[in-house]
Amino acid sequence: MRVKAPHNSPLEAIQTRVSNRGRWITKQQRQFAQYAPTLPALEYVSGEGYRYLGRQYRLKVIESNQETVRLWHGKLEVSTHQRENSKQVENLVKRWYRERAQQIYLERYQHCIRLVAQYGIQHERGFELRTMHKRWGSCTKEGKIILNPLLVSAPKDCIDYVGVAEKKEKVTVSRLSDQRKIFRCKS
Repeated sequence: MRVKAPHNSPLEAIQTRVSNRGRWITKQQRQFAQYAPTLPALEYVSGEGYRYLGRQYRLKVIESNQETVRLWHGKLEVSTHQRENSKQVENLVKRWYRERAQQIYLERYQHCIRLVAQYGIQHERGFELRTMHKRWGSCTKEGKIILNPLLVSAPKDCIDYVGVAEKKEKVTVSRLSDQRKIFRCKS
């Protein structure tokens, strides 16, 4: 266990504080130990599992003169002339995810815009893709929705949820005459 304390704190005071909180610390350590461990880093080799739109696909790397990625018979098939070069396979897979994300997010964005239009809500600022290591999405001050390309691994309804949840930061709740609550854009 690592303890952080101000530089001018006496060692005795630090030890006393830690020993007084010993039960709480032990409880917290046990609680965090129950969480799933972090996943190992992807190696981009045949047999690894990858998600796309909520379904699991096994990676199949094959030798080929063309460099392509496709879903084929329940597999994420990567064709490359450098089959053993995992960095090349990684680049192809990431590019494929980004291209698919752009296509799927545009479809989902248009779907959500049509759904909320019946309530008089408009959003014309669009979205953009940005790789984020700890977030699925965010929303700029101007109202543009930012989505992580890897969100395309989730089911479509989850993609819709993230897009709407990010937009809600820029939204206020209004009451209609029939007392139903709807979301209205601030801008």
